[in-house]
Amino acid sequence: MYSSFFRVFGRFLSGVQEQKVQKKECFTVENQSVYEECIKACQECLYACNHCFDKCLMEVDSGLMAECIRLDRECAEMCAIAVQALTRNSPYAEDICLLCAKVCEACGNECSLYKHDHCQACAESCYRCAEACRKMAS
Repeated sequence: MYSSFFRVFGRFLSGVQEQKVQKKECFTVENQSVYEECIKACQECLYACNHCFDKCLMEVDSGLMAECIRLDRECAEMCAIAVQALTRNSPYAEDICLLCAKVCEACGNECSLYKHDHCQACAESCYRCAEACRKMAS
């Protein structure tokens, strides 16, 4: 009885192993510096967006900065997701980084409309991050 179970189970396992989808390896020794640069840019952008978000809420004209505040949050979240994908070598890291670049570009464009130092610093960080993410995804 047990021997037939193990025979069937063994065939099942060998079939599962044959059907495994090959994971796309994202990280290689050759692109290590690109990964590290992208992770660093995303972490710096996350910090800049959170800082800008906090400072924008304290501005007298914060009601007029609603889109900037909203995009700061979106961008910080997207950067965090990108860092997580990159550090766990996700097969979707390239796709996530392309989306992160898009969100960073939008946030940078919005922040650059305001003359506050924190908005200008955030815009610069967003543009650097977008560039690093596009480079990583290419």
